[in-house]
Amino acid sequence: MPVEIIKQRLEAEKAKRQREQEELAALRSKAEYVSAAPNYAEREEERKLASERILTESGALQGLTRIYEELVNGNYPKYYLGWKNSTSMILIWGKHFRLQQGEFELKIDYDRPRLFSPYFGPKDYSLLEVRTDIDSQTISFSGQGSNPKVNLKREVWFGNRELVDMTLAEAYLNPLREYYDPNATVDLSWYTYRDGGP
Repeated sequence: MPVEIIKQRLEAEKAKRQREQEELAALRSKAEYVSAAPNYAEREEERKLASERILTESGALQGLTRIYEELVNGNYPKYYLGWKNSTSMILIWGKHFRLQQGEFELKIDYDRPRLFSPYFGPKDYSLLEVRTDIDSQTISFSGQGSNPKVNLKREVWFGNRELVDMTLAEAYLNPLREYYDPNATVDLSWYTYRDGGP
């Protein structure tokens, strides 16, 4: 039998075994999910309580509360928030925001599309890319809006708390002054940048 035919049969057999293993793994995963489902609500509640405790103890919750109060009082600063245990990174510029404390994220209602967030995906105000590497304690993101002048690129090192300068080339966005909360922990560091409103 020619060597090429033998090689082809071996490859076909190898591919078949691979498919069978993948199907078996999928069935096992589904079975584990179904078997765990009855306790999912209890675990979810426990996880939320743990998240709230971490946010409170780190000082991040106080920061979110202060942001909400400023927005309610008619101040519209621009914000960037980031913390290690999540891909949640948000730059806000606008008004009529409703902020809710969630599982390491903010949910926002807005009337102006000035939001960069991995949760909302690439749209008019798009954040094109978010990369999170928990092992090296880094988060980076970049984006470009419908206006070609909009440019945004930033990377944060949470381990040593160094910040790379943010560049916002669009005319109506001025260089932002940096504020750092000394009460935040490394695990849940958050940073605020602001320079007036719309």
